[in-house]
Amino acid sequence: MYRGILTLMAVAGAAAATAAPAATQTVEILPQLGVSTVKYDSDMFDSSTGLGLEIGGKLRVGRRFYVEPGVFFAWGGADISDQTDEGTLTLGDFRVPLVVGLKVVASRALEVRVFAGGGAAFVTSVSGDGALEDVTSDDVTSTLWNARVGIGGDFTLVSADIGYDFGLTDLTAEPDPGDSAVNRNGFFLEAGLRFGF
Repeated sequence: MYRGILTLMAVAGAAAATAAPAATQTVEILPQLGVSTVKYDSDMFDSSTGLGLEIGGKLRVGRRFYVEPGVFFAWGGADISDQTDEGTLTLGDFRVPLVVGLKVVASRALEVRVFAGGGAAFVTSVSGDGALEDVTSDDVTSTLWNARVGIGGDFTLVSADIGYDFGLTDLTAEPDPGDSAVNRNGFFLEAGLRFGF
């Protein structure tokens, strides 16, 4: 289902970008670093809010309306506790976000954008400590889908985005019947340079 939604968004964004006259198009490459909050939401336990790091980049195609795929390597985790146990779960993953956006302010000095979309995170490493020291990659869903919304700004060669990722996939690979889903949610801030051509 989510794969179909993302495919549809990609087709729609690409169609919008190619439908406009070539003179109105811009293409920008954006190498970026990011920080994010990590929280595992579930009715079964409490989770603190941890921090994560990201490194990667995006490709922005369009002028006022644009489509923006990206690729990031990321890692981060948070503490999880219930009435008797506590531990930290840390994930490393390869993220592929895809958003469509609108520039609501577009001047030579400053651009302000709003965007929405989604993405997938392909889990590459899993580690835990405390009560979670026995957790392995077999216990975690290998592909985590999410939706994202946010706002961004561009000033000369600098570009930055801030937003929120809503987890759509249960983190637990094989949940017990009756268990509530475990979703990874969090804010993100991604910033870096932009190069247009």
